[in-house]
Amino acid sequence: IPAAGALLLRARSLAVFGLSGAIVLQADKLIISGFNGSSAVIAYYLANTLCLVPISSLAGPVASYFQPGVLSSIGSRSQTSTFIQLKRMLLLLSGVTLPPTVAIWLFRDDIIRIWLVGSPNAGQVAEYTAILLPGVCIGAFGFIPYLVLLARGDHRFQARMSGFLTVLTLVSTIGFGYQGNIKAICWVYAIYHSSSTIFSWLRWIALERYESSNTAKTIGLYTLLTLSITLATTWFGYFIL
Repeated sequence: IPAAGALLLRARSLAVFGLSGAIVLQADKLIISGFNGSSAVIAYYLANTLCLVPISSLAGPVASYFQPGVLSSIGSRSQTSTFIQLKRMLLLLSGVTLPPTVAIWLFRDDIIRIWLVGSPNAGQVAEYTAILLPGVCIGAFGFIPYLVLLARGDHRFQARMSGFLTVLTLVSTIGFGYQGNIKAICWVYAIYHSSSTIFSWLRWIALERYESSNTAKTIGLYTLLTLSITLATTWFGYFIL
């Protein structure tokens, strides 16, 4: 019976985590169209699609590929193996995520103009993309702490974090949707994607506080350095181009 109760608790936490993520990624369009009409959601939807589809299509398979190895390494308490697995995951995730992110952000006007073939919404789509894309990119690196917390069985934290961010994000979206401020909603969702990664990483660091491992801090520093170099390169390219 205790085992069954623990299993139900785990299933409930995972269900809350998954359901919260699904709701927050779908409700924004409904809220915008509900307050501002279907025409107002077109540019936002297109920007979301341009940001999410390439990144998700590339980052998702990387996480799926490394998941068995990461779970096995953490389950066997092999710090060396865990570090190697996560470092390789970070390298591959950076390789498949950052170049397209930089390319889309720098050349978003041309890409969107070609994609939408002279649509009057092209300017708005480019503006929204410039805000959303960095947040979505940072969110992709959340796969790393997500796998670690999953392997550690920290499902309750994931459920609570996801639920809290979902409620906060949707309340903010409703407020800005009522005002008709779609640009602010883009900022809300960029912060949502980034916050999910940051909070998960901080939780991972907290769990290692009383352990001899510094994997969370080390991989975190590598990730921060990689993102900083990417940001500097992007800004340099922006001013050059």
